[in-house]
Amino acid sequence: MKNFLYVMTFIVLTMFFSLSIEAFEIELELDPDNKDALPSSVFKAVNDAYDMNIKGIEALERNEYETALDYFNEALRILPDYDDAKNNRGVVFYRKGTISEAQKIWNELASENPEYSTASYNLGLVLLNEKQPDAASRLFERAVKFNSRFTEALVRLGLINLQTGKKEKGLEYLKKAYKVEPDNQDAWSFLAHGLIVAGDTAEAVAILKKKEDKAEALRILGGIESARKNYEKAADLFNRAVSRGADPSLLVDLASAQLERGKCKEAQNSLNGYFSKPVQHSADAFLLAGIAAKECGDIKAAQKYFEEGSGKYQGDPILKYNLGQIYFHQKKYEQAEDTWTGLSDTVQDPSLLYLRALNARRRGDLNSAQGIISRAIEMDERAEFRDLLGVIYHLKKEDHKAQVEFRKALKIDPQLRSAQLNLALLSRNGEDLGAAAKEIQEQLSKCSGDSCVDLSFQLSIIYYHQKEISKAAQVLSAIKDEDKDERIYRHLAIYYRENQEYDKAISALETAAKRLVLEPQTEYELAETCLMGGYHKKAVEHYLTLIPKWRQNPWRLYYQLGYSYLELNDLDKAGEFFQKSIKSKNDNVGARGLLAFVLNRKGNVGEARKLWEKNLKDDPSNPSLWINMGLSLEKDGRYEEALEHYKKAIVLKKDDKELQINIGNAYAGMERYTDAVGAYSLALSSGKRELASYNIFLLARKKKDRDRASKMLEILEKEFSASLFTTRAQAEMSLWNGDTAKALSKLEGIKDRDESDWLSLASIYAAKGNKSKTEECLKMVTDEKAWQKEINAIKAQMAFRLGNYEDALKLLRQTGDTTFTSRYNIALAAFNAGQFQEALNIVERLITTSSGQDNADCCRLAGNAAFALKQWKAARTFYFQLSNVDARSPVVQYNLAVASYNLGEMKDAWKYYQRAREMDGSIYNKDIENRHSQENRQADSVLVLDSTDIWYNKAVELQNSGAAGDAEALYQKIIKKDPSYNLAWNNLGAIYGSRGDIDNAEKSYMKAIEKRHDIPETYANLITLYIELEEFGKARQWLIKGLGHNPESELLEGFRDKIAEREQVVKQQKNAE
Repeated sequence: MKNFLYVMTFIVLTMFFSLSIEAFEIELELDPDNKDALPSSVFKAVNDAYDMNIKGIEALERNEYETALDYFNEALRILPDYDDAKNNRGVVFYRKGTISEAQKIWNELASENPEYSTASYNLGLVLLNEKQPDAASRLFERAVKFNSRFTEALVRLGLINLQTGKKEKGLEYLKKAYKVEPDNQDAWSFLAHGLIVAGDTAEAVAILKKKEDKAEALRILGGIESARKNYEKAADLFNRAVSRGADPSLLVDLASAQLERGKCKEAQNSLNGYFSKPVQHSADAFLLAGIAAKECGDIKAAQKYFEEGSGKYQGDPILKYNLGQIYFHQKKYEQAEDTWTGLSDTVQDPSLLYLRALNARRRGDLNSAQGIISRAIEMDERAEFRDLLGVIYHLKKEDHKAQVEFRKALKIDPQLRSAQLNLALLSRNGEDLGAAAKEIQEQLSKCSGDSCVDLSFQLSIIYYHQKEISKAAQVLSAIKDEDKDERIYRHLAIYYRENQEYDKAISALETAAKRLVLEPQTEYELAETCLMGGYHKKAVEHYLTLIPKWRQNPWRLYYQLGYSYLELNDLDKAGEFFQKSIKSKNDNVGARGLLAFVLNRKGNVGEARKLWEKNLKDDPSNPSLWINMGLSLEKDGRYEEALEHYKKAIVLKKDDKELQINIGNAYAGMERYTDAVGAYSLALSSGKRELASYNIFLLARKKKDRDRASKMLEILEKEFSASLFTTRAQAEMSLWNGDTAKALSKLEGIKDRDESDWLSLASIYAAKGNKSKTEECLKMVTDEKAWQKEINAIKAQMAFRLGNYEDALKLLRQTGDTTFTSRYNIALAAFNAGQFQEALNIVERLITTSSGQDNADCCRLAGNAAFALKQWKAARTFYFQLSNVDARSPVVQYNLAVASYNLGEMKDAWKYYQRAREMDGSIYNKDIENRHSQENRQADSVLVLDSTDIWYNKAVELQNSGAAGDAEALYQKIIKKDPSYNLAWNNLGAIYGSRGDIDNAEKSYMKAIEKRHDIPETYANLITLYIELEEFGKARQWLIKGLGHNPESELLEGFRDKIAEREQVVKQQKNAE
């Protein structure tokens, strides 16, 4: 609760925006007492249309979108100018997720009837949800322009300005909203919020006190008092708010704040108030109540709250952790263990495991104690943990193991006294063992018959305890075969296993089986040894033979059989025996986990996931379960959930960098590519360096980062030259370089192709327009959600290649891919499908975030779309921007000429037209020629370009080819002859900027602007320069000037967010330093 006011603000904002859809549904209000009665036929039409609209809204509330649309369409058929019905058609499309169609409807409505302010407001809400607050503001301002009493629009304008740091302006809008509608809860609550943000809490309190009959006002007032640490007042206000309908959890938040400040009594009082309310009490409330009682010294009350909470929320690990701790300190060891079982690693606390081990020791359950403390050591190797393990081994008469643990403890902490004493005790025992060994050796030298076998056995045990395992085995091996009994063979196998000599161990037990009738335990040890030694088929044979004889724990036998079959890849048999194991012992975590693995591999993901979920509840300390569950979720495209599971596995296996591959895969699925690269980079120093390199290569390819991609390919070619990943990367690089034949050759050379190989091949064939080959490759890809995005993208590519643009557009939208490439392809498909406005809307947004060739492609498409829509000014802007990159394109110059012609700017039109004709003599436009002839009767139909234009074109050509020095010389020559040639100044700025000559770059851009104010690209260059220099104030200053001269420039509008984002990054970096 340190940030109570922040939490309060977040809740309020969430409520605010959740009402946005309601604002879309404007109902027609009719005045039944209207004296100017309409003719009956007109009145009936209005009334019928109104009824259809109401029915549409009702259907919309039931999420019956098609029905709602039918009603709204019918309303418009009856009354074509019914704006409310038009607006609500937009709501239908918005809710269906077809945002572009909704925007189209509202744009048309706003254009037809600018005074219908709801349309502008709705468009603003869409942009606000798309995190475009500046663009949204302009629409809200337009809504307010035509309806100065539009409260919700005023409130949103106020909030946007507050959030962007313009507190004064934000408060101005909020005060207007409050003045218009002082009883509107959004108006007064957000004005109060704005005043608090601005530091005028007193004024906020004054407004809220006028609304003390409202729960929201009392809630905010309570938050203010809590922040001031006036808890008594806060409690009173919150209680009053709750009595008027506010959520009682406010009192829990207050108790949390009180506890943080050590006010346990006050916290108890707040929670008592909460528990007195007739609501479903939360797990957090019981937890806080127990902690507060414990801190106040009331252990009985703490126990009561923890027990009650654990009873209501049986899966809550923190409640059970605390309850178990209470039982432990009360010496109720059985109850403590019952409470903690299965929860220790849910809270991931090695200390709890240590408590559980101590608890088990006090209960006399040494095996459990050993297992639990071993798990604690895996998570955190502490000296006291090792010491406790040594004590447990000693109590179990395994002193050799105890000695190892005591020495490990002393290595960690040489001053740990308990370990020193324990080791000294064992050391004396070691001396006695040595003496005993000498005595037995003397007796062996004189013995005969059975007594020699017994002496040899005793001597082997002493050697084993002295860690002389080989000697122990030699002593038993020396016994004549006819004298060896089952006891000798069993211990001989134990010694061999301890020395990792599994073949010898198996041989010893198999010899025993041939010579003797063995006990079931010895037969079980033979099967186990085969399994541990990797002889799975032998293991199966021995386990199956043992089934009729085995009675003590059949679940384990079935489990081991299942495991053996799994290793033999006999999934059906493996599943059969895992199920038998679970049936024999229901709480069988291991069998459930492996059965889930088998089911998942067989494609039964749903059943597998149920088993993993059950296991995670029972054994949350098993990282494999978290990983398997994550893989299953990832397979379904549920990347965020998968990521959470992988992160939990990382906590359990902190040093396992290989897990970063899984983390990276989840991030990549979420399109968080920077995070993905970070995770894969960590995995470069793991055993999966090869896969990590390949994955980084693929992401670099997607992000068009050639430098990073080349580095990863270099690692693959140098360190893993024979790897399939290297072959795949080489194929991708060939595609990137435009060498389709080489890429195809590489991929077709892979014999055992996986899904990614088939998808790559399908993509190549689709690009070639080979439909049959494409479909053949796609058939080889499993129909899983994880691949659906790529499959749809390739199908869209094929449809596009065949001219089925509508199909291509539909498929591309289904991918849900928000990368630049995908959005550009959607825009391109929309353009080719004749949806020019849709294409323009998408590509205009892309222009502000793209650079280099991507930016040029976007400008070309935007220009073409604007051209098709006859939006000549926009078209000229985009073509002009493109001309800076592609100055030698006759098509670009020609399009500039046509756009200028349609804008009535013949001088520019003729200039661009002449440039186009110089590059391509076949270009001809009769209209431009005739208009120019009319305006210039004495001029030739074709003029020779001015020398400065010739020089400029040559300079651009030189600049594009990398000869910046020669280009600079020509630009200098141009401005010497014509100092007003702004394009030359602009390009000089670019040359100086690339050299790092900041002063001259700045001067050149300013000269370009001085000569001509209406070129947005020059402002963009200057703003970019200041962003790079981290001079954000200057960047904003020039942005304002640029927009002043170019108010409709989408290019410049995009810099608002760019400046803010870069400024935020710089601040974060400075704070980190």
